[in-house]
Amino acid sequence: MAEQTSGQVVKAVVVGGGISGLATAHALSTTHRIEAKVLEAEPRLGGNVRTSSRDGFLIDEGPDSWVANKPHATALCCALGLGDRLIETIPENRRVYVRMDDARLVPFPDGMMLGIPTRIMPLATTPLLSWRGKMRAALDLVLPVGYGKRSSDEDEALGDFIERRLGREVLDQIAAPLLGGLFTGDVSTLSLLGSFPQLAALEKQGGLIRGALAMAHKAKAHAKPGAPKPAPFLSLRGGVGELIDTLAARLGAAVVTGARVESIEREGAHYVVRHGAGPAIRAEHVVVAGPAHIASRLLSPISEELGRELADIGYSSAATVFLAYAKKDVPHPLDATGYLVPKKAPGEPLASTWVSSKWPFRAPEGDALMRIFFGEADVDRTDEDLIARATREVRTTLHVTVDPKLVHVARFRRASPQPRVGHPSRMQRLQRAVEGVPGVHVLGSAYDGVGLGDCVRQAEAVAARIANVR
Repeated sequence: MAEQTSGQVVKAVVVGGGISGLATAHALSTTHRIEAKVLEAEPRLGGNVRTSSRDGFLIDEGPDSWVANKPHATALCCALGLGDRLIETIPENRRVYVRMDDARLVPFPDGMMLGIPTRIMPLATTPLLSWRGKMRAALDLVLPVGYGKRSSDEDEALGDFIERRLGREVLDQIAAPLLGGLFTGDVSTLSLLGSFPQLAALEKQGGLIRGALAMAHKAKAHAKPGAPKPAPFLSLRGGVGELIDTLAARLGAAVVTGARVESIEREGAHYVVRHGAGPAIRAEHVVVAGPAHIASRLLSPISEELGRELADIGYSSAATVFLAYAKKDVPHPLDATGYLVPKKAPGEPLASTWVSSKWPFRAPEGDALMRIFFGEADVDRTDEDLIARATREVRTTLHVTVDPKLVHVARFRRASPQPRVGHPSRMQRLQRAVEGVPGVHVLGSAYDGVGLGDCVRQAEAVAARIANVR
């Protein structure tokens, strides 16, 4: 029998002070009146959410928003008194460009839903596709459900799915940079059902184009006449970090930073959590809200099966470079949220966001803030190399000839979960493994949706499950 351990006793310990962990502790304390302690290894909270201010520029290094039609993050903001701080993307700039091989910026076709056309003419007239590519895409209208599928498995690679329905050109020029970019991942390995299951549902409606057209028609029929289009994304005036700061302030002493969890052990009806910032803590429930590979390290001694399933979840890395210029020094109109880069060559960026065109309150009047994204292959380049590549991109694409007035580099290593083919089955196995260890919970962007809203939804569900165990 394990030696009894003294120390603080709480109902729940939350490992990880990112949005998932903080939202879990908040739901436990406010909705369910349950005491929880949050242990964060780093000296700062937020995980991938990092917001800073420099010379009047507001910089969201990680996620800059959440999807508006997923209500949980918005509801949390309102519950925290941040409702009047919510902001929408700038309406007149809700478009995106695609960078051609010759560095020209071509508008992304109107009416696209996750890279699937909901209107025929924009697809027929876009210069992004050759006539052969357009004709191949149109075949989707007559191809049977399941055409070209390589196996009988329900899941398949996102890239394979798009290619067999719409063709290689649509995949390369439209879908891969858009959909793969959302995960900083490779569409040839991303799970269709684990990333965009709604696309699989569209195919069953007679093909992607027919399904998308029907969905758009239904949405139009239910829209109020004259009502403006709803914003696709929401954020906060002070950046996403404002949500983290507010949660931390509400939780107060329940949050401990610099507390790297060293081990989690079962001791009778409790779990003993040993960490680097004080005595061990005993708890009935342990919530691991960090990356899956960290959860695997901590939980493998308790359940080999659980540790194995967690270790099988992959991540990708990325780097971003922020550049600021006076607007007068940028010849190209900054009239969109940015642009995508298809068929990226080594060392080229994945995309660029024109931050101050996408959001208000991000740059001083008369200035423009840009964000250039680099993928896994470039994350280990030096700051100087990344800055040189980013400024060269701006010179080539936007015809800027002056040096930036601000530069800022951020890296995220093993930060973006990759729901690879077979993700739904993997999550079912993981769920069974978790159920085999009462009192242990895992959540975060690796499991059931990568967005902030998904993380808050999972947090509230975990808090409710803990509250139901009496």
